Amino acid sequence: LLRIDDQLINLTFPTEMEYFSKLYEESDRTKSQLIIVGLFLVCWIIYSLFCVLIPIKMIKSMTKYHQRDFRNRMVSFAHGSIFIVLGLYSLLHFQAGRKNSSSDTVTICFSFAYFLCDCIFCEALKITDLSLRIHHAMVISIYSICIFGGYGGAEGLFCALLNEISNPLLHMKVVIKNLGLRYTELYERVEKGYFFLYTYGRFLVGPPFLVMVAMTTGIPLFLKISGILIPGGLMLQSFYYISKMLKISSRRKKEALERKEKGISYFWLEKNPKVEELTYFEKSSNKIANVIDLSQKFSYTQMPRL
Repeated sequence: LLRIDDQLINLTFPTEMEYFSKLYEESDRTKSQLIIVGLFLVCWIIYSLFCVLIPIKMIKSMTKYHQRDFRNRMVSFAHGSIFIVLGLYSLLHFQAGRKNSSSDTVTICFSFAYFLCDCIFCEALKITDLSLRIHHAMVISIYSICIFGGYGGAEGLFCALLNEISNPLLHMKVVIKNLGLRYTELYERVEKGYFFLYTYGRFLVGPPFLVMVAMTTGIPLFLKISGILIPGGLMLQSFYYISKMLKISSRRKKEALERKEKGISYFWLEKNPKVEELTYFEKSSNKIANVIDLSQKFSYTQMPRL
């Protein structure tokens, strides 16, 4: 129980939503939204510090760069998983062109605060690059328009959900690889699932959704234009990565054919020693060796990602 303004509030999930709803509906909208963003930002900073400082034995064998990357992905995985649940809840009453509901606002503030926190910690941990900075800028821009414009919350959440739905598998994929389990059945299945969800959300559903937003009436013109251009930019960025996924998928098919010809299979949770007999394993090992040589000359922020 929490006492606020001489009223007892039971801190269960539905009651918290009711409290934020009243905060949104009964007070100045902009002020209340900034308060909600601030509360979520404090929570994200505390959790991020916990993830950065907690000792984790399983990552001690990783490079310092990959250790920092792993800790950051713990935060990102939590955001993606929670956001998918909150986003689906808010979209149960999806209606294009309407004003933002209280659940839209709370969910967007939750995610908006995460991206602000992620900007800070990615820079502090030196694990950012130009594409990530562009991504952060675009997401923060569209969230700002949705929050302070009062419209586009449902559309913004749907767009964000298309982007976030594949992120938990992305983080699992990278972590599995950095733990030395690249040549396992687990990695292959997670990678396929990630490619499918990414392509489904951003290529098959994304473009028709932008057309729907363009044809929706009731949204102010400025908000509509912004709601098309910014997600459109994210989508163009996604097309670049989809093209890389297609190349990787083609390479995976060739690798599977070689394993079949040589009678070598992947294990689920450990590397099959016979994998080292495969030609693509030798090529990959040489590539990793070259990257390690480069890392002796450059800082972690300059070192190419494997």
